[in-house]
Amino acid sequence: MLGVGIAGLGKRRDFAQRDVVALGVVGAGALGESRPRRRLRAKAESENSRRRADEEVTKARKFAIESFADSLLPVKDSLEAAIALPGATVEQVLEGVHATLRQLSAALERNKVLV
Repeated sequence: MLGVGIAGLGKRRDFAQRDVVALGVVGAGALGESRPRRRLRAKAESENSRRRADEEVTKARKFAIESFADSLLPVKDSLEAAIALPGATVEQVLEGVHATLRQLSAALERNKVLV
């Protein structure tokens, strides 16, 4: 038993350790959890936080790469279409190259790639 009294209850009453915890008055140190155990728990929590942060970074990178690849698909389609036109004139090829360059520039800008 802990000899803890709470003012306002009318009389002094001794509370058991579980009563004090239920009131949120004491932390883990007062409950008898040893210092090495608290240190080990803190280390585990730190490692878990670091691992979760690493996973979030990995997910963000994967999403960024997928988004960038998706924005380049129209450029690839335009290049394939240009190859599929064997009888195109020089002017038509030049016009297609300019259009493809605009697509590529827009994709790079959308993905914040500075060139």
